[in-house]
Amino acid sequence: MQINNLQSQIAVSHLQNHEFSQLKNKAQNSQKIKEVAQEFESLFVEQMFKEMKKTIKKTDLFNDNSSKNEIFDDMLITEYAKNASKTGSFGLAKMIEDSLTPKIPVRFY
Repeated sequence: MQINNLQSQIAVSHLQNHEFSQLKNKAQNSQKIKEVAQEFESLFVEQMFKEMKKTIKKTDLFNDNSSKNEIFDDMLITEYAKNASKTGSFGLAKMIEDSLTPKIPVRFY
């Protein structure tokens, strides 16, 4: 009986090590999923901001359509979008992350 008890302890230990390894891999994958979700949200928000900018009526005060201003505006919008994504202002990245992250089953021994 001691042999069976020892074998079962070894089997449980092996399962726990295997599950720990899986959790470690999932944690790494979760970080990648989070990064990709934030990047997607950033691109989405950037496109949204650019479309919103197109609706602004141009006036004589801000009618300088030089390429320098266009480049600066594009860079500014990109940074606004990145910042919004990092702070979670829109929540789109969190929803994407939640839908892509596999749920970890709970086991009781």
